[in-house]
Amino acid sequence: MSKKLFVGGLAWATNDAKLHEAFSPFGTIVEAKVITDRETGRSRGFGFVTFTEESMAESAMEAMNGKEVDGRAIRVNVADDSPRKPARRNFSPRQNADDAPKSDNTDAHSDRPERTERPKPRRNFSDSASYDFPPVDEGNSRRDNRKKDRKKRDRFDDDDRW
Repeated sequence: MSKKLFVGGLAWATNDAKLHEAFSPFGTIVEAKVITDRETGRSRGFGFVTFTEESMAESAMEAMNGKEVDGRAIRVNVADDSPRKPARRNFSPRQNADDAPKSDNTDAHSDRPERTERPKPRRNFSDSASYDFPPVDEGNSRRDNRKKDRKKRDRFDDDDRW
């Protein structure tokens, strides 16, 4: 049974051949792969090494964890082979026809009747003319209390401000 190792902390210059060369003294390698960025083609800084036997992988993991490859200390762990969950995306086209079948991704509120009236426009809160009464500006009571306390302790004169 083969065993896959995760190799992290690789240098940008490390490629598949250099990774294979670094781990080849520990046994027969099935695959040595450095993961690259799809768009730039540059290394993402990690890779995977698959050995033919578990004992070889265990000895490589113990020996290579923390060692330097291409000037960088690498981290070697057992790779997790659990499948990744796919990203949740909804690319279903909207149905315009009334008799067209609905997709499985229907809204939870699709049984609600459509709104017939338009919502009221929101008031601009910075416009004081939209109010029936003038806005009250009493200030920040917390700030005012602090100011009073400091004045009591004679740290500020009457001319000092925050």
